[in-house]
Amino acid sequence: MARLALEKLGITSPRDVRCHAGLWLDKMPPRGELSSETIGPHVQALEGLPIPEGYDKAFTCRRRAFEALANDGRVTLLVARAIGRVLVGLGAKSALEFGITLDHTWGMPYLPGSALKGLAAATAHQFAEGDAWKKTRDWPSWKGGETPTDAQILFGATDFGGIVQFHDAWWIPEGEKAAPFHADVMTVHHPKYYQQAPAVVPPTDFDEPVPIPFISVAGTFFLAVESDERDVDGAWRRTAVQLLDKGLTELGIGAKTSSGYGRFQLEEQKTEQQIERENNLDRLRNAIDGWKGPQTRDGVVQALIPCVQRGETQQVLEELLSKLKVEEVRAVAEAMKKRVDVRHGALLDALGVPRKQVAQVVSGPVVQEAAVVWTRAKAYAVRDRKNRVELCVGESKGTDIGKLKEKPSDRLKEKLLGATKENPIDVEVLLAGDRLRGVRECAG
Repeated sequence: MARLALEKLGITSPRDVRCHAGLWLDKMPPRGELSSETIGPHVQALEGLPIPEGYDKAFTCRRRAFEALANDGRVTLLVARAIGRVLVGLGAKSALEFGITLDHTWGMPYLPGSALKGLAAATAHQFAEGDAWKKTRDWPSWKGGETPTDAQILFGATDFGGIVQFHDAWWIPEGEKAAPFHADVMTVHHPKYYQQAPAVVPPTDFDEPVPIPFISVAGTFFLAVESDERDVDGAWRRTAVQLLDKGLTELGIGAKTSSGYGRFQLEEQKTEQQIERENNLDRLRNAIDGWKGPQTRDGVVQALIPCVQRGETQQVLEELLSKLKVEEVRAVAEAMKKRVDVRHGALLDALGVPRKQVAQVVSGPVVQEAAVVWTRAKAYAVRDRKNRVELCVGESKGTDIGKLKEKPSDRLKEKLLGATKENPIDVEVLLAGDRLRGVRECAG
C-alpha cells in the first residue's frame, strides 16, 4: 500500500527531489525476488541523491541553537570528518537485509547520541586508567549510599542521569551538492559453510562467492556535547570530548570497524563570540607582558575593558595578580573606575585570593572585623517618594538604609543626607559580593 501511494505521488526514482531515502529503502524495494542482482542497482540509485529541500535551513537552525549554548559555556561544539565510509545501523531490520540510521524527517544520515555515548563509555573502559572507569558486571546499576564511580557520574546509572549529554550528530550539508550515500558491497566467499544448512559443508576453493550490496555514508558531521549545572568548570565535558576523540580515532563507530569503517577526525569548533573572547584575552596577555611602568598602564586598561564587559573578571584578575605587583594592579583598577562601571563584588574571589587582599587592591584600605569585610568608599544619601533614606555608593542604585544589616548612626545619616552625588563623603561600607550590607564612619 505504501508503495502504491508513493507511486501515485510520482515518486518512482530516488532522483526525484521529493524522494525520502528512508522510504526508498524501506517502502520501495525492487520488484520481484530480492537478490544481489536486484538490490545492487536499487542501492546504487541513491548515489547522487539531491539534498532534501529545507534540510540546510533545519541544520542551520540547529547549529545556531547549540552555538547560543556554547556561548553560555554549557556546550562544546565539534566537527567530525569521516575517514572513509561509515556504517551506523547496519543490523537494523530491513527487507533489503541491511539497515542504515537515517533521520525520520529528512532521510539524511546522522550519528545517534546514544551511539556516541556508548563509544565514549567503551573507550573509557578500554583505555582509561583505574577501576573507576571500568564496566562491571552490574554496570551501570548503582546502589544507594555508595559513592558513584567516575563512569557512573559521566554516563549515568539506573538511578540518575549522567552529567554529560551527547546530542545526535547531523550531517553537514554546507559545500555539498548531493547526499553522502555510497553503494558498497561485502562478499561472502563460503555461503553454504556459514549457513550450515541442510548440513555442515566444509569451505573449499570451489565455492561461489555471493556479493551482498549495502549502503554506506561519508562526509562531515556536527556534534554537540553538553553538561549540566553539576559540571561547574566544564571538566567532565572536556573529559567526555577527549574520550570521544580517542574512540572515533582508534575504535570507530558503527559496524565493520575492524575493516576500517567508522573512523573520524574530531575538531573543536569555536563560535564567533568565543573567538572574540580568546582574542580579547590574548591582547590583555600581550599588554601585561609589555608592562614597563605607569606609561604602559593605559594599554593594559584598554585591553582590560572588553574583557570585563564580557564577564571575564575572574580570569582578568588571574592574569593581573599573577604577573603584576599589588600596587600596579591597584593603579590599573583606579584607572578602570574612570573608564567603565566595574562593580566591586564582581572583582572578588579570583584566584582564591582572600577578599581582604582583593578589596585592598581594588578599593583601598580595608578593615577586617568579625569575619566581614569593610572597605572605604564615597557615598551620599537621598530620600525617595516614601521619605525612605536610600544610601548611594558610587554609581550604584540606592539601597534602603533601613534594610542594612549594619545601620549608620543618626549623626552619619545626617552627614550622608547633606552630601550629594557631586560631593560625596568618605565612609566604610560592608560588602557581601556586590551587595551592600552596611555603612559606618571611617575609622580614625
